[in-house]
Parts: sequence; C-alpha cells; structure tokens
Amino acid sequence: MPHFNLEQLFWFLALFSTIVFILKTVVFLIVGGDCEVEADFDSFSETDSSFSFLSVQTILAFFMGFGWMGLVLLRQVALKMWLTLAIAFVIGVVFMFATAYLMFLVRKLDKKVVVKIEDYVGTEGKAYTEIKP
Repeated sequence: MPHFNLEQLFWFLALFSTIVFILKTVVFLIVGGDCEVEADFDSFSETDSSFSFLSVQTILAFFMGFGWMGLVLLRQVALKMWLTLAIAFVIGVVFMFATAYLMFLVRKLDKKVVVKIEDYVGTEGKAYTEIKP
C-alpha cells in the first residue's frame, strides 16, 4: 500500500494547476475569449452568466493557491498537518474569489452598446471615430 505523502500532494497540485492555469490564460489571450463550455438550458431561475464563480479557471486558481501555500507552510513554516491544510484551504478560496472577480471585471469590458441614432438627431457632440451618414 503506497504511503500518503502530503508534500508530494502539494507539489502535484501546485505544479499541475499552475501549468494548466498558465496555458488556459495564454489560450484566453490568444483566442480572445474564454474557452469554457457554455450551454443553454431552460430554467425557472434568472441568473447572470457574466459572473461564474465555479469555472475551470477559478478551480485551477484554488488548487494553485492551496498547493503552493500548503507547500510553503509544510516545508518552511513546519506547521502541523491539520493547520497547514486549514490555512492552505483558506488561501485557495481567496485565490478562487480573486480569480472569479478578475474574470468578472474582464467580462464587463465586453459590453455591447446599443445606440439609437434617433435619440441623437439635432444634438451636438464630439466624434472620435468616423461616422458615416
């Protein structure tokens, strides 16, 4: 029976989630959109899909924070196992919230503005782009 080694678990979670997080972020930047799977379901509840707390990116951020903090607390600070797991879990949740909030802010930048030209007939303004007649 293999021996459970907490340090190896932290190393695996930290390295794997960091590599996948970086790759997913690079794909996000190159492709110009999120590569999450989206589906349209009929539902009785009304939710805003622009803020998704549970996504691949936020779960990777949780494991990244959990793994690196657990490794630091276990090797450098030498805390007990239960205290290391508790603090690493809290830090992982903080990473998760921070990533979800940053993704929310990024998605807010992609708002579609609908302009009715009839509302602006007869008014003055400055145009920073060319407006065709």
